[in-house]
Amino acid sequence: MFLKEEIISSPSGVLPYSAYDKYSTKMYFSLLPNHTSFQSGYLGVQPSYVQGTFHLRFPEENPLNASSIDLKFTGKEDIKFTRNYGNNSTTYYAKRKLECGVIRLWESSSPGKFEKIFKLDVPFKILLVNDLPPSLSLVRKRAKIYYRLKVIITRETKLLSFKSGKKSISAKCPIFQYLPPLRPDPFLTLLDRNSKDKGGAPDNPNIRHVMTLNRTDFAPREMIIVVVQLTLLNNSVAVREISLGLKEYSHLVSGRHSDSDKHYIVKEKIIGAQLQLKAGTLNQLYGEIRVAIPEKQAYPTSLLSQCVQIKHKVKLRVHLSGAKDIRLEKQIMFAKRALL
Repeated sequence: MFLKEEIISSPSGVLPYSAYDKYSTKMYFSLLPNHTSFQSGYLGVQPSYVQGTFHLRFPEENPLNASSIDLKFTGKEDIKFTRNYGNNSTTYYAKRKLECGVIRLWESSSPGKFEKIFKLDVPFKILLVNDLPPSLSLVRKRAKIYYRLKVIITRETKLLSFKSGKKSISAKCPIFQYLPPLRPDPFLTLLDRNSKDKGGAPDNPNIRHVMTLNRTDFAPREMIIVVVQLTLLNNSVAVREISLGLKEYSHLVSGRHSDSDKHYIVKEKIIGAQLQLKAGTLNQLYGEIRVAIPEKQAYPTSLLSQCVQIKHKVKLRVHLSGAKDIRLEKQIMFAKRALL
């Protein structure tokens, strides 16, 4: 599918050599001013684009003879996992192409005819679909979602050489999803019962609790806060400690086979003695527990695609003596935060 090209102002920053699959001084990209990647705008929050400028620089004694220049924006999901069956193991693979669009950057004045090009600067701008899965590279499992910008030049074939009629150059194009800006006043939401306790599990007769979470979406460097309210209905019950963490769940799918993994990104705890007794009562405790999400580039965004699923949950556990522990959770969205 061809997309309508939109002309934009010429950028000044040249893309680093490391972004290219193979660098060339004759063909290269540049970015918008003050940008570190091709993506502009906050995908998931506002219209977002892949944009920049493509440049050609050929010497006068050896110009490029071309009839057309196209730009392809493509992506790919690529996963691999191994399952053990007794003494044997089987490795499963899955790949899926993400066709994101093609635009024609340049065409000769007479279609199909070749023209000499010495110097060319062509801005480009491609609108990203709002549900495009973000780039991904899992550390604990092999799972990648990656994108490329590829320029394909249809050039004149030299009959006395082995050069083909196509010339190309490609570069990495990471894509990020974003969360909306923080609300001025965060809203509170009740934590859900842990999935292991669902399906009619009775409430604990020895204790009543109300737990509220400050938000249902989080980004690196932000604070997860849970307000704790407990009413002890039995004198033999005591709070030993409370743990709070952010847990990541990955699920890889290859046909009828799948593989899952989970681990904590961060986890903190407080002891029961840090809770305060509500004034005028002998059995009502209150307080809060906080955990700061560290900043780290490798954290994957929450996503749902055909081959890869990434979920994040806030997990809370109240460790009790004299009664069964309270385990609660809330699925949240985890991604970068838009700064508008």
